[in-house]
Amino acid sequence: MTYSFKNIIIRKPNRSINKALSSQNINPVFENIIKEHDSYVKVMNELDLKVNILEPLEDFPDSIFVEDPAIIYKSNLIILNPADPTRNGEKKIIRSEIKGYFENIFFIENGFIEGGDILNIYNHFIIGLSNRTNKFGAECLKNILISL
Repeated sequence: MTYSFKNIIIRKPNRSINKALSSQNINPVFENIIKEHDSYVKVMNELDLKVNILEPLEDFPDSIFVEDPAIIYKSNLIILNPADPTRNGEKKIIRSEIKGYFENIFFIENGFIEGGDILNIYNHFIIGLSNRTNKFGAECLKNILISL
């Protein structure tokens, strides 16, 4: 089984990305990120995907990574609950930006979980525990996924 995508949701880079979280103490350079982003959008257009571009969020340095505050499964949007305060505020914004694309929206309200700790392989999910995802958050996501 493979996924067949027709749409993609991405966010324009924000100048504050140089303050993004990094386990390696790396500070991205905005101009380099813009070049990478433009190349990415070009490839997505060449693949005939409908590219939905969200505006940059300067108050949230990591917001270019739209897969962290929310995940998509089947036709459902699941708004996650990132542990880091610099990521957590994104969940309210992305919800309002993309809610019209999905049949159902679910929320992780308890525990913490971020999309970077989630791996989806077909209908199977692997959820890693980290300083951004705790067991309670993983259990909450598991309960939503089981119901779908």
